[in-house]
Amino acid sequence: MNIGIYLSIFCLKLLENAIGTIRMIIATNGNKFLSSILQFLIGIVWVMSASLAITNIQNDPIKILVFALGSAIGSYVGCVVENKLAIGDNVLFCISKEEKLLDVLNEHEYSFTVLLGSGLKQNNYVIIIAISRKIKKSLITLIKKTDKNAMIISELSDSIYGGNKNL
Repeated sequence: MNIGIYLSIFCLKLLENAIGTIRMIIATNGNKFLSSILQFLIGIVWVMSASLAITNIQNDPIKILVFALGSAIGSYVGCVVENKLAIGDNVLFCISKEEKLLDVLNEHEYSFTVLLGSGLKQNNYVIIIAISRKIKKSLITLIKKTDKNAMIISELSDSIYGGNKNL
């Protein structure tokens, strides 16, 4: 039983999967060059972790568990890091009965488009806002503070062209 080998396998797999998760999001957002560089690093880290894990695996099956645990935790860490980086854009669809919300969005200098929608019992405002993911939480907080009953739908967008994107 070699704790140093186990720790190395675990850390390498954690790193590999964390980078892999971030790479997937970056590729989805269209950054092919950065995605390729990250894949190159993933390949190097994978060879290192796999060679450590496979060597003498019949006599040391704990390596399998350490390898799998590093993969699982690495995927989670990658999601957390990517969420903090907030790479990419969102389109928010907000359905609200409150005209005051339009004024609040204007006061905070958000660019948006408003459509009049017909609801079951009354008309609604359908507000479409293109934003950077970095400001999504603060915008949702502002909307909910103004209209606690607003329905908010958030969609990832791979690209937004033209208009005034909220940064």
